Amino acid sequence: MDTLSLKRPLGLALVLAASATGVASAQVIENINVSVTLNNALAITENTPLNFGTITMISDGTNAPAGSMTPAGAFSNTSTGTSNMLVLTAGTAGSYTVSTGIPSFTNVTVSWPLTGGTLSASGVPSTNGSFTVVPSATPVVAPGAGSIGTCTDAGGPPATTRSCTMTTNGTGDVTFALGGTITASSATANFQATNTVYTGTIALTANFS
Repeated sequence: MDTLSLKRPLGLALVLAASATGVASAQVIENINVSVTLNNALAITENTPLNFGTITMISDGTNAPAGSMTPAGAFSNTSTGTSNMLVLTAGTAGSYTVSTGIPSFTNVTVSWPLTGGTLSASGVPSTNGSFTVVPSATPVVAPGAGSIGTCTDAGGPPATTRSCTMTTNGTGDVTFALGGTITASSATANFQATNTVYTGTIALTANFS
């Protein structure tokens, strides 16, 4: 092997070694800012309270007087036997809006207890009767105010909660109407006879779904 062939590999090795040892390494660390704003808050607005109007009723002593209001506000007597519940002054169905704060079509679940709520009067004897109100089985959503899916009962048995899935409109809201049933506490309960207002509340719950 001649001298030239020995020198060429050696020269290449020296050049690579010099290049590898001549490169300076650099590193910098910067802590960057990161944040997120969480807004999972839902709001329920009562546009119109559920009001059964002014009623009169007759009990046959066996069957508690009862009535029903549709989400459109139409009232009917649903008593059995010869008991009766009649409207003297028309009431109004309830109207409610669930707002998500999300400007898109969002699914929510609205629920309430199947036991409903109790309406009682103030300033009357403790033995005075009361009413039980249970919201409609299915709310009604007006055109353009969102849409409603399915309604199901859960809990128990017996079931304790009624839940309905709804979808908001393009502004992130869904508005719906609720009627309900109203039943006297018993067929033999004593009621203040004249112009007595009975009030109460029902828990309405909204969740993202």
